[in-house]
Amino acid sequence: MNLVFVNKKMELVTNTAVNKCLKQLCGKLGITEITCHGLRHTHASILLYKGVSINYLSRRLGHDSVLTTMRVYTHILDELAQRDSETTDAAMDDLFQVAK
Repeated sequence: MNLVFVNKKMELVTNTAVNKCLKQLCGKLGITEITCHGLRHTHASILLYKGVSINYLSRRLGHDSVLTTMRVYTHILDELAQRDSETTDAAMDDLFQVAK
């Protein structure tokens, strides 16, 4: 996912200019400052938590390889794997309860 920002004259705006604008807006709103890169990371993290596949996310982010995506988001993937493990354990417990 590559973000492209343009001004009123349809000229490209630099990443620095966008980050400066974000900083000002966050200040006005009284919220924690975030950069374009931070927004990108947040976007990707939310998609992973919502169940979007790592392959799709990798393409969306424009990574050369899904391995890059996995390396960057390994902390989230580990958390999701733990959640999947707990879900699997609960499903197996349910099966054993029915069998009794």
